[in-house]
Amino acid sequence: MKGRKPSPTALKMIMGNPGKKRLKVGEPKPESDIPTPPEHLDEYAREEWYRLATGLYNLGILYDIDRAIFANYCIKYSEVRACHEILNHMAAEDREAAFLDKKPSGIVCEQALRKIADQAALDMLKFGAEFGLTPSSRVRLAIDPGRKPSKFDGLIGAKSKERFFD
Repeated sequence: MKGRKPSPTALKMIMGNPGKKRLKVGEPKPESDIPTPPEHLDEYAREEWYRLATGLYNLGILYDIDRAIFANYCIKYSEVRACHEILNHMAAEDREAAFLDKKPSGIVCEQALRKIADQAALDMLKFGAEFGLTPSSRVRLAIDPGRKPSKFDGLIGAKSKERFFD
């Protein structure tokens, strides 16, 4: 299948149905509570999970069936954080050692931890974009997580929204 990945109906509604195409009826709607983090997540990954999961769930973006993908985002966050903590510790002792790795043969190359951190950060961006965790993906979703609901939310156009989520 070529072309853009289809967006879930809930995300299209958040975006205001930009293509103005008829929204799908009968799209699966996961029934679940806020997913719990998998047992294999380390401390940093769990911290990130708890920081974001409730907000994503409340936006209708994170459900139990998304648990593995979101866990991978959290794992990559943990890898980036751990690499940078080690690099910061190295830099406190020897700034050059945090950037360059001098081999016994005399060859100087980039510090391997930097490569690991860079790859983990790229992976984190890919996973995060699926959940609207990057500025450009939020623009596409038109989500304003800081906005508090108004008492008037849902009054205008409420019937049209109900039609798509029955």
